[in-house]
Amino acid sequence: ASSMASESAALQIPTLSLRTFRAAPSSERDDDGGTAGPSPAGPSLEEASLDMPIIGLGTYKFKKGTGEVSRAIGDALRAGYRHIDTAFVYGGEKTEGEIGEALSSLLSRPGRDSPPSAGGIGRSDLFLTSKQWRAYHGYEPTLRCLDLSLRRLRTDYLDLYLIHWPGPAYNTMARSRERMELSPDGPFVYAKDGHGRDELAGLRSETWRAMEDALFRGKVRSIGVSNFTVGHLESLKRTACVWP
Repeated sequence: ASSMASESAALQIPTLSLRTFRAAPSSERDDDGGTAGPSPAGPSLEEASLDMPIIGLGTYKFKKGTGEVSRAIGDALRAGYRHIDTAFVYGGEKTEGEIGEALSSLLSRPGRDSPPSAGGIGRSDLFLTSKQWRAYHGYEPTLRCLDLSLRRLRTDYLDLYLIHWPGPAYNTMARSRERMELSPDGPFVYAKDGHGRDELAGLRSETWRAMEDALFRGKVRSIGVSNFTVGHLESLKRTACVWP
């Protein structure tokens, strides 16, 4: 088969149904007149589901500026992959931009040697995952981080947006393992201002609130976390409207 659409039929990748929420029309209320959704104090929500391909193309180790990203994405789409996983910080913050450039080219035509009527791959056929970087913890910084990712990826929404790391941003890249092991603050000895051990739970809560708002506004279709412990999740759950 010559087109991406027909080639993808050869590789059937199973999907996992994600439980998510979206903003309900303002007229939709529950039987008691309250807001629908997981939290009576939160916005009006309705439950939804989203199918995520369980196998995807990871982009962590691609070398920036070499053309690897473009070649890999083209090959993956032709093989039938539809899930692309990336992050704000990958490739020295260059990988998202290279993915966006590649997709802009690949999705603008239906496939090799195929007329437009044969059908091709559109944005809605893809599942794009990216991750917020910890230097952007907090409400407004998280929204800025997301907007930068969307601009780089040349899309107006993500299918899944994750908090990449629960930990702090650091004030230096030259961190001494010995100093961290000897300090009672551990790695927090290098935490940047505002990211101290006692401040971080509140900061993660504000990060999550920003991600919830992005979900309600349609900038992302689902939200989640990465590299969290049970303790991190339990802490976040105390203030979350949409549970991670």
